[in-house]
Amino acid sequence: MHPFLILTLLGVTVCTVVTQYMIRVGIMDVPGNRSAHARPVPKGGGVAMMMSLLAGAVYIVIFHPFPATEYLKTGIVLAAALGLAWFSWRDDVHQYPPSMKLRAQLIASVIVTICALWGLPLTLLTGLKIIGGVGFVIYVTNALNFMDGINGLAVGTIACCGLILTPLLLVSAQNSESALFFSLGIAALTFLYFNYPKARIFMSDVGSQPCGLLLGWGALLFMRNGTWSLLVPLMLMGILFDVTFTLIRRTLKGENLMQAHCGHLYQIAGRAGMSKPLITLVHWLFIFWGGLVGLTFIGFKAQIILALVPQFIWAGYVILRARGHHLAL
Repeated sequence: MHPFLILTLLGVTVCTVVTQYMIRVGIMDVPGNRSAHARPVPKGGGVAMMMSLLAGAVYIVIFHPFPATEYLKTGIVLAAALGLAWFSWRDDVHQYPPSMKLRAQLIASVIVTICALWGLPLTLLTGLKIIGGVGFVIYVTNALNFMDGINGLAVGTIACCGLILTPLLLVSAQNSESALFFSLGIAALTFLYFNYPKARIFMSDVGSQPCGLLLGWGALLFMRNGTWSLLVPLMLMGILFDVTFTLIRRTLKGENLMQAHCGHLYQIAGRAGMSKPLITLVHWLFIFWGGLVGLTFIGFKAQIILALVPQFIWAGYVILRARGHHLAL
């Protein structure tokens, strides 16, 4: 059987079995005043995604060995993601302070950034690239986590990105990386069945944070290769724009950025009466639009402008809809 077919069967099976187990365990997410759900829903579904990802990695190691250097870097990245998942699971249960979360993200981000940029000459420019890469990975990790507020939005993003990046990494002869992203895409696509349009379980931080870390790592891989350099950020433009727009808006209003809120564009759209499944579909369309733009060979500035156009249209529409419903922005 073809390795990717086996990875599919393995990923679907493991993710389904573990997700159903987590539903039965019933660690509940009780709704609060910022929640999009009205009744308690089991959480921790990201555990199933991580177990599915790990199972795929074990299969590749045993049956389709790659050169040791590929194993080393990809294995370290996977270990960092699983470590962040473990911490995030404990955080889901015990609620650690934000400073502890940031330290865990920083450690994991440093690890995956060094792995992505490994082999570059030890120069000041490389040091600056590492610092910028770490900051970017942390931002993507938190952005995906912030956007995991309605059914299917975050996990659908993970599924789309993982499966789109798989063949492109194969073309670039990054075989172990491609296998890892394929396993990630299959795990997310399987979990999506349990999460969208009606959620039987939530992914929670144990899924969103390590997956955000891996997407940030994938972005650095493409940036280093120089082919389709901005592909991943352009695919994630809907998420990155929403988070950046919200941070700027809250800063200008003098709000405490460390305080929890429900002021993201996607949340405002939901409060203004827009169907939540439709909001999720809009964000999936952003991914494919960004991917198409990122695969073109026009200049970087043109790519960024083309990716931003639908974001400004979306923001304008949400603001107008919110004003029509007399919602404070």
